[in-house]
Amino acid sequence: MEGNEFKPFQWKYENAENLSFEDYAFDFVIIHAAIHHASSPHKVLTEMYRVARKGVLAFESRDSFLIKILEKYGMTQTYEHAAVYFNGCKYGGVNNTEIPNFIYRWTEREIEKTIQSYAPCFKHTFIYKYGYDFPCTPELEQKRTAKIIFLKIVRPLYIIFAKLFPKQQNLFAFFVEKPNATYKIFPWLKIDTAINKITFNQEWLEN
Repeated sequence: MEGNEFKPFQWKYENAENLSFEDYAFDFVIIHAAIHHASSPHKVLTEMYRVARKGVLAFESRDSFLIKILEKYGMTQTYEHAAVYFNGCKYGGVNNTEIPNFIYRWTEREIEKTIQSYAPCFKHTFIYKYGYDFPCTPELEQKRTAKIIFLKIVRPLYIIFAKLFPKQQNLFAFFVEKPNATYKIFPWLKIDTAINKITFNQEWLEN
């Protein structure tokens, strides 16, 4: 990138697994279809959480039983070789290198465990919205193989299936609200105002 792609807005090239920004640097942190390109996707999510003040919004691939079947029969990618191919075989893979990244597909439980492990002081609010990008790869679209013909035939059935079982779709958006310590702290903790720090609530345990 040359630096003028987002004028008049400022931008900065960063390592998503180790951001240079201070805690609470932004109200919201948003990412679109990029966490799965990192070698440590969970670290990307916790870094987003760290620098956000109000919340984190992400659009990512979702793991499901249907996706596992599609992967097994080559109807969708497991490693994102197409992204590298369509970037001149030079970047677009893991950590933006030429090595195709494993497509890390999330579940709701994984997101919640990651956030609660990183910030165990609070009860978080998680919001999920589901959608789909019809499973195929750019190579299949170009070659018009039997696989793409099969996918086009079953597409109406897939749309009905997605309506009946929304969590089986291959994409979802998730929002993590970053709690205010004054009203969402767990009861076994307390805020010590003298040192402005969250500490263990011994009285709660004794009770």
